[in-house]
Amino acid sequence: MHDVPSTNPAEWETCVFQMRQLRAAVEQVRYTTEDRDMEHLLLKHIALTRTRIDRILLARPANADGSRILQLRVLVERSKRILDSIIQNKGIMLPTISALREKRKRDITLEIDAVESLVKGSTAVSYTARRIRHDRVVVPRDDAQNLSGLIQHLRALEFSMGFREGLASALVMHQGQEEYSDDNYAYGSTPFDTWVKICSLPVLREAAQKHEDAQNPLLMGQACDDICRIRAPWVVLGSSTGSLVMFCAMLFQIPCVGVEILPFLHQIAVELQEKHSIPNCSFINADMLKVALNSPSIVILTSQCWDEDLYAQIQRKLARELHPGALVVDYRNGFLESPDFTLVSRVEGLRVSWTNTQTVFVYQRQDNPQT
Repeated sequence: MHDVPSTNPAEWETCVFQMRQLRAAVEQVRYTTEDRDMEHLLLKHIALTRTRIDRILLARPANADGSRILQLRVLVERSKRILDSIIQNKGIMLPTISALREKRKRDITLEIDAVESLVKGSTAVSYTARRIRHDRVVVPRDDAQNLSGLIQHLRALEFSMGFREGLASALVMHQGQEEYSDDNYAYGSTPFDTWVKICSLPVLREAAQKHEDAQNPLLMGQACDDICRIRAPWVVLGSSTGSLVMFCAMLFQIPCVGVEILPFLHQIAVELQEKHSIPNCSFINADMLKVALNSPSIVILTSQCWDEDLYAQIQRKLARELHPGALVVDYRNGFLESPDFTLVSRVEGLRVSWTNTQTVFVYQRQDNPQT
């Protein structure tokens, strides 16, 4: 089990918050000064810092913990000098580490409050049709407690040094096994309160209502050595630690399947589901390009980090395998020019782990005889 440590080294937490300061600097430079050279320089520094962090975590010296802390301390001081220089030369006001620490607490509170705001007194399972006709989705009290526990566990886990070490190790082990660039494996997460806004879209509620009597996901060929076939109403491609799969399953009480290529993230999803008793979902450790989609109603793409080649392959796959009327929820606008899909809804200004201005698009598969 991937347990959450009671504490993280102070140097690790400082590194995490400095990375958030750097991302905040990128946002400010992008939208206020429009200094593209500075923006590119900051993005390059973020990538280099992330690489250095991974090298520190993957090093195996005799005194591993002590050596890591010393190296992290050096990295912290280097990043501090760069951040101070940015503030002085560009006049940018960056959030302090103390402010970012408080913001992290507030963000988790927002997620828990979102769960509480959706609580329905009844613990019955078969009320999907009734709740989806309302302006917002709701969850029963028992499910809400499990969901709150899941959120707190997940946020603590992904903030930990052990999680980052495990992810870095998984990426090293996976290099060379698939023809995907490293960018495709970048980690990010969508908070529960944001996902509620997305799932409250009428087009998604109506699609979910059609499957209120669906049973647990039917998975054929779970080993997925060659081709794995999924039969479930909702599918998440690139499901990572499984949060979106479990959020959808809890919000709508209908089957949802997640597909994740990295065994490390897949195993975390399975463990979180078991520990927090999340029903109606299942997880497959497989390459999403090798998974056959048996007519799902909704496919969710965690596409924010995918490179253009992978994204194009997924577009072609969905055009081949989805039936007319199926919906695609996407973090990118790449389907706008496709003759096989049309934009039916969008939500702007969403809070996600990498920005506070994310737009999510919902596309519908069209009846195109030429496809």
